[in-house]
Amino acid sequence: MILNRDVPLWTQLEYAKAMVPSMALIELGYYDVLAAVVAGNPAQIPDRATFRDSYTKIVKGLRDMYVEVIVTTIPDPMDTAYFSNPAAVARLTRVDVSLIRDFYGLAAGDFVTRNGLSVIGNQFIRRNIQPMPSSLILRASGGVDISNRVRALNDEIKAIAGEQGAVVYDLAAFINRVHSTGVTVGSTRLTGDYFGGFFSLDSYYPGATGHALIANDILALLNQKYGASFPLVNVATILQDDAVTKYTTAREPDEQVYELQPLPSAAVE
Repeated sequence: MILNRDVPLWTQLEYAKAMVPSMALIELGYYDVLAAVVAGNPAQIPDRATFRDSYTKIVKGLRDMYVEVIVTTIPDPMDTAYFSNPAAVARLTRVDVSLIRDFYGLAAGDFVTRNGLSVIGNQFIRRNIQPMPSSLILRASGGVDISNRVRALNDEIKAIAGEQGAVVYDLAAFINRVHSTGVTVGSTRLTGDYFGGFFSLDSYYPGATGHALIANDILALLNQKYGASFPLVNVATILQDDAVTKYTTAREPDEQVYELQPLPSAAVE
């Protein structure tokens, strides 16, 4: 048991080692990256050197016990549905992308956060468009900064895996593929957009079908790496009962008239 009155509270690593596993899957860093990004402060993403020190201790601690270790890279938040570019916002609102850019002052490479989508949706329902707070918009340079910081952490993960003899599962690359090209299950196409069917409404964690697709990707890696024959998950069956894959935008008339209102001077940042 994890809690024992006679010993100090174990860390996850201590508990894992006590289980004497033959194989361990390490997926760390995504929560820390998300917390910083959602807080609007990418500078809080873990420092590269500090991250390397902590991550090495975990991997080495298990490898010293001759445990087969699989490490996963950290998905880039810019590849999730938490950020929507003007084209994605236009698809959700069913208006021309040029209007989205003009209404909200979005330049090439800028993004709207998930909360920004909610604000836009409410404004469109009221037919009264007003400028959004700057905290709901991520400028292009901020997106590049986030991606660079996450890429640096993933470089460390790959380097540590090489040093310690661990196997790398590139989860970041998988999420990037979903973001870039989408994925098809039967006749259903899932994308990384908000309401795209892969990510849940929180916008950064996959739904059941998304998790099943990731599981199959990992199983395929294990089968290839270890000559195993683990059966794959039946994703089509999971999709049938996955509400996330059935999200859709509201149907409205094609032609809409919106009024752009100036932001009150007292609220200008």
